[in-house]
This record gives sequence, C-alpha cells and structure tokens, in this order.
Amino acid sequence: MAKHTIQKQTKYMLRKRDMLTEQNRAMIKAFCDKFRDYEKVPMELRIEGKEIRRFLEQYGVTLQTFNKMTSCLGRTTGNRYAYSIPVLLSIAEPAPIIERKYRRKFQVNRIKTINYYGSKRKWLEEYQLIFNYTADGLGCSRFMECFAGSGVLSLLASKGKKFRTIQANEASPATYNYHCVMKGEKTFQEFIRELEIIPQLNRDAFMMIRQNLYNSDDYAKDESHAQQYEGCEIRKEVQTADVKKAMRLYLIKHYAFQCQGGWSGTRLPPSNHIEALTDTHKLYEPIELTNLHYRKVLVNGLDEQDMLIVLDPPYQDTYRVQKRSYGLEFNERKHRVLIQLLSKEVYPAKIILCGYRDSEKEDMYSRYLKRSKAEWHCYQFLRSSVPTEDKKKEHIWTNFDMSCLCNQYPDMFKIVF
Repeated sequence: MAKHTIQKQTKYMLRKRDMLTEQNRAMIKAFCDKFRDYEKVPMELRIEGKEIRRFLEQYGVTLQTFNKMTSCLGRTTGNRYAYSIPVLLSIAEPAPIIERKYRRKFQVNRIKTINYYGSKRKWLEEYQLIFNYTADGLGCSRFMECFAGSGVLSLLASKGKKFRTIQANEASPATYNYHCVMKGEKTFQEFIRELEIIPQLNRDAFMMIRQNLYNSDDYAKDESHAQQYEGCEIRKEVQTADVKKAMRLYLIKHYAFQCQGGWSGTRLPPSNHIEALTDTHKLYEPIELTNLHYRKVLVNGLDEQDMLIVLDPPYQDTYRVQKRSYGLEFNERKHRVLIQLLSKEVYPAKIILCGYRDSEKEDMYSRYLKRSKAEWHCYQFLRSSVPTEDKKKEHIWTNFDMSCLCNQYPDMFKIVF
C-alpha cells in the first residue's frame, strides 16, 4: 500500500476517534468485556466479522465505522479482524492529557530517544564540548560507545559530525532491537504509524503492556544471555528488527515513573514525539549498531590512536536509588574486571569512563586507575537538573588531560585529580 494512502487512512481514523461520544466509549468497553476471551495473540483480539456485526446491531454502528473508532489493526485469516487491547482500553477510558509549558526550549530537543535509567541526556552540553575537544584537539576521528543504552551519546556524536565512524554497541537484545527499528527506513515508518494510532495510555493498558514485555521469552533471555556471554568475546547478534517489541519498550519507558516504576499519569501522548523522533531517525544513518559483549568491542578499539571510547556501564549499586534498573545488570565483580582491564596497559585510544564518585572516600575506579601505568584524570560535572550531593553528581575518568577545557568552562567542569 502506498505511503500516502496509509497516511490518509490514519488521518481519517484519528479524526473519527476524536469525535467519540460517551455512548461510543461505553460500546467499546462492552466490546472488550464481551470478547476478552478471544485473545489468541498476546494483547490482541481476533474476532470474525459476523460476530462483530451481530454485536454492533444493538448500537446501530457499522463495522467500518467501528474499525475507524478503535484503530483496527486489519483483517487476518478466516475473515477475522484484529484489535489492540491496550488501545481499546485507553479509548474506552481515556487517561487525562497533560498540557505542559516549558520555561525554555531544551537545547537538544531534536534528539529524542528511549527513556533510560542513567541516560546522559541532561549532560549533553558537557559531552558535546568534550567530543569537540577530542576531535579537534586530540585527533580523534572515530567514536565507539560500548554500553550504548539509550544511544543518546552516539546520536550526539552523529549530530556533531566530528567523527567519520560511529559505533554504538548495546548488549541487551530488547534495547538493541529498538535501535535497529529506529535506524531502518521501513521499520521506522512502521514504528511511527504505530505511534500515531496509540492514544494516551491509561493505567490498565500500561500494566498490560508492561506485564507482556517483562514476562515475554525474549526479554527474559536478556538475563540468561548475560550469563552465557560473560567473559566471552563472541556473541551472536539479533538478526531481525521487531517493530511491535520496540513499540512496547518505548511506551513502557515513556509512561513508567523514572523509566522503571509504575504508571505515571503526567506524560504527554507519545504521538507528540513524532517530529523529534523523525529528526533523530536521520542521525542513525552513520551509526553502526552492534549487539555484542562490551569486551569484544572494547579490545578492538583500545589500540587505535584516533579512537574515542566512551564506557558508561550500569552504575554501581552504592549510587543507585533503584537496585534493579537495567535489562542486563553489572555487579561489583564485573566493574572490577572492567577497571582492571583499563588500568593494565597504556592504551593509544582516548577513553572516557562514566560513573558516580563518593567525595568522602576513595571509590573503586579512582583506586585502581591511580595505580595504572597510564596517567588517568577525574573530572566532575557541576551542572545538575536538581540540587544534589557531590557523591551523586556525574564524574568521568579519562586517560587524557582535560584541564584546559575545565579552565575554559569553570561553571561546567571541576578537576578532581
């Protein structure tokens, strides 16, 4: 089907949905209650057309009109029509739509990615200065992110156009799948169309999507994969991109409190993100996506003099509010293995290690890196979105000197050692 035809159908569908009356919403709720046992596919109702028409007779509504009201997913085999249960629930009992007014325009609002615990979004100005410094002053022409997470730093590197190659590696299959969907042209268009028809989710719809995502076999494999490839340097990459799974992950991270908690009723509808997501999709073009164990990626870049490597592993438990915050966890022993590798040799590559640091006592990163053969430095980011203690502020450890940058921007960086 032509792209403009799909857009036209979606437009008519959304217009019809905006005109729903209370009687229409009561009808859709009754429809959910009556056919709830028809969930043959997770979170989807698949019902024969004659049964739907028989149900609609009492309301005087045609099947075509009903399908427009409910954003029907289409017709399947056996003349069955498919409907998304979370969409039906959210249309029947819509959640409130929050009108939010921002005091100022966010300087990087053209980079929109998945909400992620520990994301670097609030420090993009600092990282942009560091990227410019390493590219212009230290001769780095290649960029590597070993723990991509939300991918926001790789997207920032793409936006700055300072590096000729950019590699974003993410070990979690679920998060890697989201990035593949965002990068592919066909999958991204499908993702946007799904986003257009998603109404403001209510609590019931959110909990259904969350339960389906976290209890699915594919998501459960994330933790088992961590056991299988730990300490290895070979890992099979995910081969296909799944738009529906990417959409579920995006919605859960968007509506969840602090990306991991329960339903938050203060979020904007996801359709508000389409313009920013479209701009972000273009930034994926020069990025090479990989789904490997971080060590496999890291050892390939350490000996490259023109390589800038960013390491942002899951934060240590000591500095977290939420203890189970990542699809693939990184315990204390894994942090020690990583820091031992970095402190073992003098590597030609420029390395940035991200984390938190306790100002009252020496942390594990500083303790190992001060004994390294190479000269390592530690810097603190002074800006924060909320007032916080020093030990909860972002720190980076680098194997290159950034003192001139700190002196130039004293309100943004502080030299620790």
